[in-house]
Amino acid sequence: MKQSNLLTGKFIYLGFFAILLSGCDDGSSPTSTNKNELVGVWIGNSTFTSAAPNSNPVAQALSSSIGKSQAISANCSAGEQTTCRVTYTEDGNFEDFSGGFSGTVFSLNGTYSSSAIITGINVGGVLYDARENTSSFTGKVSENSITGTIGNSYNLTASANGQAAGIINTVETISLHR
Repeated sequence: MKQSNLLTGKFIYLGFFAILLSGCDDGSSPTSTNKNELVGVWIGNSTFTSAAPNSNPVAQALSSSIGKSQAISANCSAGEQTTCRVTYTEDGNFEDFSGGFSGTVFSLNGTYSSSAIITGINVGGVLYDARENTSSFTGKVSENSITGTIGNSYNLTASANGQAAGIINTVETISLHR
């Protein structure tokens, strides 16, 4: 990804501290207990919601993008493990997730990212590199929609000398439909 697009690209649309959504808001019973309800292609958007800690200069730079959305798709399958590939339409970056499904909720961990290493992030003339630590995709299936979060954690280093520059966590909310 080009440097000029970094703050509106993958980094903005990935995050950490994903919240597992469960149960029904109205107190009723879940409508599905079949993980096959998640199977298929879903389309929708992700909205960047946070970057932390605020004391980190990269997280501070990303905070100006809170509320920005991007089109995404998710292609999910179910076998022994539930898997989903989430693709960001704007730049073609994707992440693969695998994990479990119970009731109407799923909790998946990242297994691969097409942009797990981002180099040359320019913040105030200082260059940083980011390496993805962990990622997760959690959510709730309700008939023909999914609501959830994608979260990522990144180790930051100074590009010039490789010195550790902290960890940042980003979160995006996800809304998908068939």
